[in-house]
Amino acid sequence: MEIVHRLWSWLRRDARARDLQEEMQLHLELKVQEHIARGASQEEARRRAQLDFGNPSLAAERSRERWGFVQLEDFRRDIAYGVRQFVKNPGFTATVVLTLALGIGANSAIFSVVNTFLLKSLPVSHPEQLVKIGIKPSGEFEQSAYEYLRDHQKTLTGIIAWDDGNVAAVIDGKPSVITVDYLSGNFYSLLGVDMFAGHPFTGADDVPRAPAVAVISYEYWRERFGLDQAVLGKRLQLKDVTCTIVGISRPGFRGLRTGGTAAKISIPAQWHAHLTLKDNTTFALFGRLAKGMSQKQAEADLGLAYRQWQLPKAREVSDPTEQEALLRQTIVISPARQGSLEFDRRFVIQLRLVEAVVALVLLIACVNLANLVLARGTSRTREIAVRLALGARRGRIVRQLLTENLLLAVFGGVLGLALSVPLMRLFTLILRGNANADALGIRMDGTVLAFAAALSIGCGILFGLVPALRSTDNRLSSSFQRQPVTSGTRLRSQRMLIVPQVALTLAVLILTGLLLRSLERLNQVDLGFDRQHLLCFWLYPTLSGYEDQRELDLYDRVLEAVRRVPGVRAASLSRLTLRHRGRRHGLAIDGAVNADAPFVFNTAAPGLFDTLRLPLLLGRDFAPQDNPPAQSVAIVSQSLARKYFGGRNPIGHRIDMVNEEPGVARTIIGVVNDMKFSSRDDAPAAAVYLPYAQAPQSLRGQAEIKVNTLLDPAVMIPAIRDQVRVVAADMPPVTIVPDQELQDFESREERSLARLLAGFGALAFGLAILGLYGTVAYSVSQRMRELAIRFALGSTRRGLLWMIMNDAMLYVFLGILLGFALAAGASRAVESFLFEVRGFDPVTCAWSIGLMTITALLATYLPARRAGRIDPIAVLRSE
Repeated sequence: MEIVHRLWSWLRRDARARDLQEEMQLHLELKVQEHIARGASQEEARRRAQLDFGNPSLAAERSRERWGFVQLEDFRRDIAYGVRQFVKNPGFTATVVLTLALGIGANSAIFSVVNTFLLKSLPVSHPEQLVKIGIKPSGEFEQSAYEYLRDHQKTLTGIIAWDDGNVAAVIDGKPSVITVDYLSGNFYSLLGVDMFAGHPFTGADDVPRAPAVAVISYEYWRERFGLDQAVLGKRLQLKDVTCTIVGISRPGFRGLRTGGTAAKISIPAQWHAHLTLKDNTTFALFGRLAKGMSQKQAEADLGLAYRQWQLPKAREVSDPTEQEALLRQTIVISPARQGSLEFDRRFVIQLRLVEAVVALVLLIACVNLANLVLARGTSRTREIAVRLALGARRGRIVRQLLTENLLLAVFGGVLGLALSVPLMRLFTLILRGNANADALGIRMDGTVLAFAAALSIGCGILFGLVPALRSTDNRLSSSFQRQPVTSGTRLRSQRMLIVPQVALTLAVLILTGLLLRSLERLNQVDLGFDRQHLLCFWLYPTLSGYEDQRELDLYDRVLEAVRRVPGVRAASLSRLTLRHRGRRHGLAIDGAVNADAPFVFNTAAPGLFDTLRLPLLLGRDFAPQDNPPAQSVAIVSQSLARKYFGGRNPIGHRIDMVNEEPGVARTIIGVVNDMKFSSRDDAPAAAVYLPYAQAPQSLRGQAEIKVNTLLDPAVMIPAIRDQVRVVAADMPPVTIVPDQELQDFESREERSLARLLAGFGALAFGLAILGLYGTVAYSVSQRMRELAIRFALGSTRRGLLWMIMNDAMLYVFLGILLGFALAAGASRAVESFLFEVRGFDPVTCAWSIGLMTITALLATYLPARRAGRIDPIAVLRSE
């Protein structure tokens, strides 16, 4: 009750102050009347009344302490005083607020990405109970394995099967390719997820001959159907399957993803084999632990069930190597609170590294701001000294100064949050290639706001506490001088702040240099084919119902139409991209089996090697006659021919991919020049090429079209797209890109990391140099009396210049040594991003250290010149 009374009194403090003043005046007048009644004169009575009453200001203060909140009132006054100070010094205020806004905004933006991909839990019921069922050393589960585990495990309340992909959809007569999730019927019930509208599909929808149903995402509902409520019950065509939309998922729900692009529709897993690509036959499995069960118990239970499924499956495999690989597989259970993380370890390192660099930039900014606030405190020395002399407690003044700095930090934090939105979009564009952060699930939620608030308060304390303590530690005698005396210890401690700034900046510069040199090496790699005049696009005939001969006829029509476009030199196709990294093992040369022989393979249409400008060294190219009734043939790469045939001519010899095509022996009809399937390959891989028409069914259904142009590839894209649309009108529109973009995409992680580190490295470098300049300039201003005395005693101007520069450069060199050590340790984190560049690269280190040293010399020389221009008589007279 007392707290409520105090709060009410504080809210009515102005009215209470007036009432108190009137009451005190009434008491004073009554005392005056009392003394007059005793015979005193008017003047004497008032004097005695004032003596009896005491100090009215002290009495008023004590009364306010009893019925108000003194600390709250002091805090309000400190804020009001701080605002007045900021208005009086707009340049200082703008510098601090903008610096903090940039640092806090960048940290909040990168934290929002980290929070989405690394910290946030799935928006489902009890996400801590979810587990991912994996295969060690690698692999996913076939349909039969999923069904066996589902029916024979005892430690989970249920198992979810999930896979994603693309599907050709026809809606209102318009074909398009959309993303789809294939989900087991218990998906929504096991996760405890409700629909925004309609109802989810169930286990009854995930059985053969059940009607096809679908759940669409809220985002797709808004994008494609304009939030039309009549969408429920609407039919859409997926290949040759007519689906009925029965539900709309909640806004922001991404299935088993915390971040990334959500699938547009979800359908029961029973349609997976019919609608997906021919080589996509597996599922990822997730489950929910039963009450009282641990991950180890679930791993043992599922491991036993998987072994029971493996044994009869292994007996069906004829190849011993493949059989042994199958039997080596074991079940591993891991937490799935965050669902399926759609990135690898390199992306985690990338995020953490960028997060660390952004935090270092903010730390450097806080060190600079501490120097700035300390320098500003020098101009307020007399003000603080007067307040101390009049009896103000040091703690009270420190609290006021700290409140001012916290207020600046809050202003910077608010502006930083506004800046974090465009910065967040920039980060997502660089890191994930998509500027639409909301579509990836990255947004400013309560966690990010709390992080920004904590960061703002922490920055205010970090750059404000030490200057506040230093500013109130002045001796009164020196504080009233025109040029206050600053101790050498204080100046040395301030110059020590140069060391961490230089060290952190140099470490970032070296890491950035390593990445840039690595990218330069990647761009110089010769892959062996002409990528400067190459366009690529994908066709997915099987998703639109094209099978067998209809698929091959479609490819022929598309290639013929593309070749007719003016400016096209050649066109062909392959089943796999030119940069696929899939390695296979097991070759038989003329019947001699080498089970461990590594190789890569691809399918090719006639003219592929001419399109790639890849020379055919021996034999002939594939021809239209190389179809299924004809003899099975193959073309091998030069490195494979050299490895397995030595100096012999491989033409006419037999080659058998024992694990990919058991029992199929192909006749070698040609040898083609080597090419690298990745810029990171140390050497060209041994390769086997098959005619597309003779490819096994698992390699049908899709193909990458390659087009070699005489003109600039980008100019040719519209004409080629129009021709494809004419001959494949019932197919979704194709996306055509220059091969150079695919090359850049291959090194996207290195490029994005280099861009971010380069940007923040430049910012850290600029802040460090400004901090160094400011520190030396402040040191010179505080040592003017000392410098004047030295000059009067015979020191030369050049001697004073070098003395000041030597004092500063000593700390710079200490920072360089520390920064070099930090870079040596941090370079291990980026080793996976480097290509033909060592973590300790002498050239990069030399350039970085040279840049840091030269710029530091310039930053110390400019303020040091002031020491050489002093007038000792004028300086000493001012003392």
